[in-house]
Order: sequence, then structure tokens, then C-alpha cells
Amino acid sequence: MPDFVEGQAEGRRFRVYLQQRDTSCGPGSFRTAAYYLKGSAPTEGWIRDHSKRNMISPGILARIEALGLEARNQTAEIEQLVPLFRAFGLTAKGDVTSAINVQERIRAASRSRAFIVGVTWLTGGGHWVVVPYVSGNNIVVLDPGSGIEHASAFPSYTPSYGSVGDFDGFIMEITA
Repeated sequence: MPDFVEGQAEGRRFRVYLQQRDTSCGPGSFRTAAYYLKGSAPTEGWIRDHSKRNMISPGILARIEALGLEARNQTAEIEQLVPLFRAFGLTAKGDVTSAINVQERIRAASRSRAFIVGVTWLTGGGHWVVVPYVSGNNIVVLDPGSGIEHASAFPSYTPSYGSVGDFDGFIMEITA
């Protein structure tokens, strides 16, 4: 069974990698952005292995694995994604700004880049999604929680699975 969904929006075909755990929207967004820009995406295992190398000393990692256990970060911090994109041959730069600036930066950008943007849920917690571009008032959202979504009342985001939130001003621009 594939770990992605495909569909069309704005006349273009997209592949969205679905998160494998409740807390893996970061890896799902990473994989979706990578596929959008390069036509290929690493596995979640590749992301986990490369993240471990950046977070855990090799000696401790070897001991954990010798016990038959797996060291894994349950969530991805945005700072971890920058070196991962570099290791996969892409360039990434993160920023925190106002939600309106997020929309304007995406609207002004070419389609040869993708953006991972943050969403803060009104009930608490957060989520990462990929926004490849804004077309008029339609924001195409590649959501690792569900697939292709649309938002039109920026900065509000209400995906089909029922959560309600706002784009929160976090933006990471990824280029090939």
C-alpha cells in the first residue's frame, strides 16, 4: 500500500506523502516538497536515520541499536530539516514572519520552489504543510495529514479532517 496520495489541483498533478504517525507531519512535508522539486523523495527511514546522526552521538546510537531498540525522534524540529534538505540535494531556508508576509512571499515566488509552512491549531499544537503556490485567492495545500487541500480565507486553514487553525508565520523556502 503506498504511503502517498496523488491528485490534481489548479490543473497540475501532485503527490502528497502522508504522515506515518500523528507526529510525523515534518517528514511527510519534507518528502512532499522533495518530490515536488526533484521527482523523487526519501523514505521516512532515510529521514529518521539522517536525523539521528545529527542528534545522537554515534556511541550512544550504537548502544541503543545493540539493545535491539530504535532511537527516533517522535517529531521533527524545523532546524533539523535544513541539513536534511542539503543531504538530499536541495536548499532550504527558514524564517518566521507575519502570516500575511507568508502569503505574499509564496504568491511572488516562481513555481520552481516549494514552501513548508506552519499551522497552529486553535485547540493547541501545530502542523506542517507544503504550499507549492498561491493562485488568486486559492492556496493549494499539500497536507501530510490528508492529501491535497485548499485554503481561501488566509490565514485560516480548515482541512477536510476537521481541525481548525491559522497559518502562523513560519515559512521554509525550498529550492532545487
